[in-house]
Amino acid sequence: MKRIKMRINKNEECICSSCGNAREQVLDMFDVRIGKLTFTICDECNEVLFAKSLKATCLVNERVKTQADLAIIKKRKLRDKLED
Repeated sequence: MKRIKMRINKNEECICSSCGNAREQVLDMFDVRIGKLTFTICDECNEVLFAKSLKATCLVNERVKTQADLAIIKKRKLRDKLED
């Protein structure tokens, strides 16, 4: 199951939802869909989003896991196997 989708936006009139830059001010625009929320971001804001996501992932992965954390991880793995 894909929960997050992303595509290149080629509309000449699109505007970045984050910084407000227009198409002619950026290299690329992307439509990002998370659940039912869809927004358009430029390549620069996409880099910021990626960097923040990577930092959050590193913080989660480096901390010591509790028994509750391990149970959540196990449930996710089982859910993902059933969806495939």
